[in-house]
Amino acid sequence: MTEDLLNSSVFSESNIKTSEDHYTLKPLCTQLQRLFKPRLIRKQIKFDFTVTKEMSNVPFFKDHTFQIASNLLSNAIKFTPEGGHVWVRLDMEIEFGHKKLCIRIADSGVGMDEKAIKSILSGSGAHTMGTTGEMGFGFGLIAVRYLIESANGTMKINSDIGKGTTFNIILPLV
Repeated sequence: MTEDLLNSSVFSESNIKTSEDHYTLKPLCTQLQRLFKPRLIRKQIKFDFTVTKEMSNVPFFKDHTFQIASNLLSNAIKFTPEGGHVWVRLDMEIEFGHKKLCIRIADSGVGMDEKAIKSILSGSGAHTMGTTGEMGFGFGLIAVRYLIESANGTMKINSDIGKGTTFNIILPLV
């Protein structure tokens, strides 16, 4: 079924926008905070959102970046128990003369074992349930992985059962 989803028109290359948007991160941050504020309040989750450098008029794929960040943030909230903590950090780094957008989304949630991490990195979906019964099928992470790869980015996952998960995403900027 996962293979069928990846082969569907939703993930076809013709549907991936390739034009760059000259976009600042501030509106993206505001949009993410507004979108998830009700869920954060409902679960009484402490939320820290940090943009570490002034990043005005940075060219990047606005829609992809929003989809990646919103899917990962949604999962962080889903798998963090009431009273937990979720962190989002956006930064830009320069490596070998190339600018990169760094997205780090971390939580104090239930964590994942090595098998679950390998499943995500290999593109397999997994049926999961959040801390308050929220349903998940793993397709959001498949989409995230696909969008990151289509933008020539990378994703690293660190997780400890019972302590939480951190997703580190690096996306090249022009």
